Amino acid sequence: PELLGQAVSHGCVRVANRDILRLRSLVGLGTPIRIVA
Repeated sequence: PELLGQAVSHGCVRVANRDILRLRSLVGLGTPIRIVA
């Protein structure tokens, strides 16, 4: 978590656990999600 917001991966989406759990509660199974950077 301390590295979130820094370019340290090879294209993987880095999201805090609390944020991805919130997203999961807002969308249904199978809903397409577009990540824009």
